[in-house]
Amino acid sequence: MVTRSGEATRSSTTSLKDGRKLGGGGRPGAGSRYRCAMCGGEGDVLRAGRHLVEFQLTRAAGNTTIGVAQANYDPLKVYLPGEPRGEAGESWGMSTRSGSLSFRGKVNSWAGRTPAAEGDRVGMLVDLDTGSLTVFLNRVKLGTMVPSELEGPLLWMAELSTAGDAVRIERIDPLPAWAT
Repeated sequence: MVTRSGEATRSSTTSLKDGRKLGGGGRPGAGSRYRCAMCGGEGDVLRAGRHLVEFQLTRAAGNTTIGVAQANYDPLKVYLPGEPRGEAGESWGMSTRSGSLSFRGKVNSWAGRTPAAEGDRVGMLVDLDTGSLTVFLNRVKLGTMVPSELEGPLLWMAELSTAGDAVRIERIDPLPAWAT
């Protein structure tokens, strides 16, 4: 389940507290181990401006990828690594195990790459005016993971690879001093 100020857990059915449905499901070839949840209803779509959330890793046995995806992102669509996603949408995520950027099925290094562990809070600031994604770990800025590629509309997303993994997502508004 994923909520605006709730928790994402690996399950086949996900919903927001107010009843809006989320995208999600198993990835082909990954069996039932993999789940992708997108926080999405019309009021949650990021279209312009700056948006900040904190993902708290409440249970982290495996690798979790957290970040943003285009509203039309299809986690069930299979592509070759590096291949543009086209109508299936793009996603930009941080692997909590390595801190690497996951984009187009490839793992990419970036200057602030730092792993996150259970109990950590990973802040993500999307700036759709500049197209950037800045990452914070426990409210300390790691750097800009995506400098200029983001285009809306976007949704926050979490991909959970291991049964029992959970992520709490909290929207933060207005922006606090640590995120500016």
